[in-house]
Amino acid sequence: MGDGESAEVLRGLEAAGNFIRRELASMLHIRRIPELRFLEDNTYAQADRIEEILRDLDVSPELDVGPEEEEVTSADSNAGGEGAEDDAAKLSDG
Repeated sequence: MGDGESAEVLRGLEAAGNFIRRELASMLHIRRIPELRFLEDNTYAQADRIEEILRDLDVSPELDVGPEEEEVTSADSNAGGEGAEDDAAKLSDG
């Protein structure tokens, strides 16, 4: 949805807010119906932007860690309580 279209939809929902609230009151049978507020949800636009950034990243193949290397790295980091420096040295040596 474009910005103008979103604003128009929000104005329409705000105008219909009291009607929607009355309808909810008749269906829910509770003493107080909360005030309704309508906000634009930008989740999909933000997710699209993140995916676009990730697609545009130039990752060299040598930085890609395969499943076999992950298993070795995980096993090494759990063995004997060695620090991150020792793990890094192991990876650079072999």
